[in-house]
Amino acid sequence: MPSRSYRELIKLAYKKTTHRRGWAESFNLFCCRNLERNYKKWEVIGTEKACLEIGGGKFPHILHNLSGNWKKVTVDVSSEDVRDEGRLLKVTGNASSLPFSNTTFDRIVAIHSLEHILNLDQTCHEFSRVLKTGGILSVILPCDPGFLWSIAQLFSRRQVGMSRKEYDYFLANQHVNPVYNVLAILNFHYVQKHLDYYPLTILPFRHLNFTIVGHWQKP
Repeated sequence: MPSRSYRELIKLAYKKTTHRRGWAESFNLFCCRNLERNYKKWEVIGTEKACLEIGGGKFPHILHNLSGNWKKVTVDVSSEDVRDEGRLLKVTGNASSLPFSNTTFDRIVAIHSLEHILNLDQTCHEFSRVLKTGGILSVILPCDPGFLWSIAQLFSRRQVGMSRKEYDYFLANQHVNPVYNVLAILNFHYVQKHLDYYPLTILPFRHLNFTIVGHWQKP
């Protein structure tokens, strides 16, 4: 069978995973809850603040996981237009050139998005520009490459219905930043405040876990 194009593979992956349920979805929700639980150590209650989510897509994390006193904004290259949905403002844009003024946000959330960004160093400069001093960057990352994560991809490939060659090609285009490079760049630009590996938190090694959940602060 001829290999499908990258665009076709993206559509296939999106169709198969958008409404996915089961252990993978439950695990992602578990990580998101822990992201917020750990963030509350620095949250100042009772003041109106602004949070930007990078690549929120159709199911933004901040819409349902942040309290009502936050101004919530998402930026995504796939947003069809700029619209205010009451509790959430969706903006079309690129993470490496954010359409916002300096020191606009108290917090930035990036869930499974930094591994996709081609120029992550430039993007971190943009994050620093729009973050206020002391602002928090909250991140969830896949442990890619890692042994346990790679094993899980064998099941993910079957779930989305791709051949081994197609899936390897798809991931090579999607995950352009290995997790150890992402961590090195984040630790260069910001102060690491908290870092957890899941599911084996007591063994903080990428080869033994699926996901990293962390917070960094703009100095």
